[in-house]
Amino acid sequence: MAYIRRASDGEMNNLDVPFMQPVERGDAAEQARIGGLKRALRDIPQTFELTGYVTPEDLRAA
Repeated sequence: MAYIRRASDGEMNNLDVPFMQPVERGDAAEQARIGGLKRALRDIPQTFELTGYVTPEDLRAA
């Protein structure tokens, strides 16, 4: 789970600049879209269930 948390944190960080660009342009739709991606990534550690995966390949596919 720590690996998943690190990966999702890294992806959220990668979205910081793309999120700020529509903020500066006043593009509320794009800001909301990227905000939704960040929210989904932030929720992964709380919502991701590990028990259904038998192999590392299964987990990677998820």
